[in-house]
Amino acid sequence: NFPKNEFDELMKKETEGNKDECKIVDNYNWLLMCKVPSDYALVTAIGKGVEMTTDKGEIISGTVEYISNPEEGECIITISSDRDFFNIGSVRKLNVNIVFNRYKGYVIPSEAFHMYKDKYGVFVESGNRLSFKETEVIYSDEEQTVVKPSGRTELKLYDNVLVEGDLSEFYN
Repeated sequence: NFPKNEFDELMKKETEGNKDECKIVDNYNWLLMCKVPSDYALVTAIGKGVEMTTDKGEIISGTVEYISNPEEGECIITISSDRDFFNIGSVRKLNVNIVFNRYKGYVIPSEAFHMYKDKYGVFVESGNRLSFKETEVIYSDEEQTVVKPSGRTELKLYDNVLVEGDLSEFYN
């Protein structure tokens, strides 16, 4: 297990001396270690693919190689990649955004969802009429919900989903 305090100490170190140093690449595989909230360890697993985006906008695919045990609400995750990207041979630290999961479906504000007649879904405007359409949710957080575009989902592309408004006619 790689302790969080050792990672923190490594991140504090700066390169020393000769600027003509080089990095050794083993089988063209880069390893990136990052400290993340321990909740992130729940949404990934060793061997699972991830996508990293650099501050230059480059998108690099990678694989989770290691996840440390949670320590003070954080984990160390190691990701490997065989993709070369700008400046990788000359930097020690790099800012990246990591996408652990990607969902395909309709993205709707979470506040639009309601329970109606024991079904979970949204109200849709069509002309002057409102109707309820059941949805099958595949991901949800406080801001957005991703709805499966098939299965139990009655919602169709270009339906006008009501995010806020008067629903008193449905809830008497």
